[in-house]
Amino acid sequence: ARQVSRPAAVKLAVAAIEAGARPVLFLTWGHRDGNAEVGHSSYSTMQAAIANTYSEIGAAVTGEIAPVGMAWWMAREERPDLSLYQGDGIHPSEAGSYLAAAVITGTILNVDVKAIDQSLGLPEDTAAQLRSFASRAVNGEVPWR
Repeated sequence: ARQVSRPAAVKLAVAAIEAGARPVLFLTWGHRDGNAEVGHSSYSTMQAAIANTYSEIGAAVTGEIAPVGMAWWMAREERPDLSLYQGDGIHPSEAGSYLAAAVITGTILNVDVKAIDQSLGLPEDTAAQLRSFASRAVNGEVPWR
């Protein structure tokens, strides 16, 4: 995937910059149980590979990274009771979508999303916890350190 995604990302970022835009890369999350078909037998190995790939691409395109996957890693480690995935273990649940949106908002707008008071239908304590994970990821915390 890296061999395909990096050249495509560079081409897209160059086009965005030439058009006056600021590229922001969406560092996604790994599948709940990894993806053995592509060599990742667990979530952890898949998430680490995704993070490394996006770091390389970000350096190549001098693009900013919205570290959604890092926030997911924190949430999975610290709040395993939260259901971030739909039943397929790949796509986001409502909570997973909220977490991704919080990271993207924090990255693009350069704001601390902990201060946002919108739960958008989630229990307020859950939304606040998700915003905290998002804030930590946007501020550079890496979950495996």
